[in-house]
Amino acid sequence: MTRLLKESFVPVLLVVAAIFMLVYYSNYVADLDADQVTVIEIPVQVIQQDSDSDEALADETSVDEGIDELAVMRQDEPESAHAYALLKSKQWKMAEEAYLELIKNHDSSQIRADLAYIYYKQKLYEQALPQLTLALAHEPVYLSAYYYRAKVYSRMERLVEAEKDYLSFIKASPQHYYAHFYLGYIKYKQGSFNEAIDFFILASKLASGKNKSKAFNYLAKSYQRMGEEFYPQAREAYQSSIRLSPGDVNPRLGIASLLPDTEQGRLEAEELYLQVLNLKPNEARAYSRLAAIYKKQGRDLEAQKAYEQAVEFNPSNVSSRYNLGLVLLGKEKWQEAADQFQSVVNIKSNHARAVFNLGRAYYKLKNYDQALSHYQKALDIRKGDYPEVAINIGLIYSAKKDYQKAIEIYKTALQKDAKSAKLYYNLGLAYSKSGQEEKGMSSYLLAIKYKPDYAQAWYNVAKIHSKKDQFKEAVTAYKKALEIKPGYLTAQLNLAVALSRIGELEQAEMVYRQVLSESPRYFSAWLNLGLVLLDQHRDNEAEDVFYQAAQLDTEDHKVISLLARALLNQDKLAEAENYYRIALDMKPDSHSYRLEYIRVLMKREKYDIATIEAEKGMKLFPDDEQIKEENNKINIKLDIQS
Repeated sequence: MTRLLKESFVPVLLVVAAIFMLVYYSNYVADLDADQVTVIEIPVQVIQQDSDSDEALADETSVDEGIDELAVMRQDEPESAHAYALLKSKQWKMAEEAYLELIKNHDSSQIRADLAYIYYKQKLYEQALPQLTLALAHEPVYLSAYYYRAKVYSRMERLVEAEKDYLSFIKASPQHYYAHFYLGYIKYKQGSFNEAIDFFILASKLASGKNKSKAFNYLAKSYQRMGEEFYPQAREAYQSSIRLSPGDVNPRLGIASLLPDTEQGRLEAEELYLQVLNLKPNEARAYSRLAAIYKKQGRDLEAQKAYEQAVEFNPSNVSSRYNLGLVLLGKEKWQEAADQFQSVVNIKSNHARAVFNLGRAYYKLKNYDQALSHYQKALDIRKGDYPEVAINIGLIYSAKKDYQKAIEIYKTALQKDAKSAKLYYNLGLAYSKSGQEEKGMSSYLLAIKYKPDYAQAWYNVAKIHSKKDQFKEAVTAYKKALEIKPGYLTAQLNLAVALSRIGELEQAEMVYRQVLSESPRYFSAWLNLGLVLLDQHRDNEAEDVFYQAAQLDTEDHKVISLLARALLNQDKLAEAENYYRIALDMKPDSHSYRLEYIRVLMKREKYDIATIEAEKGMKLFPDDEQIKEENNKINIKLDIQS
């Protein structure tokens, strides 16, 4: 086809009516291209770094905290020796049975505390708690019961009661590292960072090695939570933690989190996270935070891979899965994104943003029922306070062409958020698509009122003006959209169309050429530029432009006929004839193409071929007077020749 376009030219003579039809077509193409970007989906989420895990409690089994060390008040109880041996060997079921049997004949504070410890290690906190309370009611009191009851209260998030028991235990055992450390941790969780700092300092003085390092790590975290002015103290404490335990990744992660969110800060953080992965290749937090950096740097493929590794090494991490889902959404991998958001919901059913984005993924998959179900669930989780859900539910009904339902949803949402530019914008879209242009215009203007830099709203205001032949007003609105969003190609294209309609051909040409400098394969821009050149009688330039357009879309019969028109204006009759033959082959039922082809043939005095085409035309369009007239002219010419 390309060779045919290059080597065979087709003469075509287009009448004024045909030119008007084609100009209208070019305007329509511009509007169609632009309409693809008018419906917005609100990306309300942002990539978020995962929060620090609370390794103090999560990693409790990694520290040397055994029952023997804690039994500072243990008395010799020969009766419990067998049961205690089962406890130490972690035979929990047999140990429980042995202690329950002991209680029948020899109840004591120590036996109750040991039984509670068995439940505690199995995370049966509701069973452990009453045993510890009974242990503390016995005389003599086994003081470790205070310590373990504090730990049980902590696990049950009853922090005030836990604090009280830790303090009671410390009175009897003032040099106990763990009690001071966990007291600091309670204060940290309560947001009392000054008090937390005091306890972590005490804990650091009571320990050595890894325990001391752990205390410094949480001392640093407490300083960090007090604000940027305490970052120097936090950094110093993190560095102390690293010196004591060089293989521990937590303080390195902490130092990275102190760095500013700047280009240099991200580079330094990336280096630290890579150090962490060198020490611990399966550290999910490092991968997750690296992914966040890569995302901000526009390194989307690396971000995706890093999140995938974070999920691989910690499948239950909600933030990594959620952010991976967002990355996949951005790459239009709808099903893969849906899978990640579904996994988040499986782990945390009330994760409103994951449910919402699961709805977005289903919307893109055109599974509107599933999308609607998840949007409604997200709305329920937020107790109705989720404006973006209302917008996207409206988009579903718009996609189903149920515009009235979409309008009702947007109006209901506006009762709760009367100044939402996004809601007004989408309301305007629903009105416009249902043919209610005036109401659409009013809604777009309200969107602009609450968000003056709303480029898409200005664009749609311009579109409505264009449809009403108010091209001067359209030009003003398109220019406003482009002030806000200079790279808005569809607005540029439609601005040029509007300029040409008010006779500003040179300005229109300039805009088309600007569009093509940024997007050289934009077919509609080439097509419309050619029309502007035709209107300026610059037929040779128009020929080149239409040829460029034809190279981009060899199946578009309209651009072929316009190329023939440009050639005909230059009296390149043979070339115009061949191009028009191509256009007519593409669309044999075109009245205008056949009529002009007949006229071109007559210009070339090919009356026999013209007669055949006229007869075909009269069969296709038996009531058409123009083709009958051309046929009569052909007969007259043939009569003269004979």
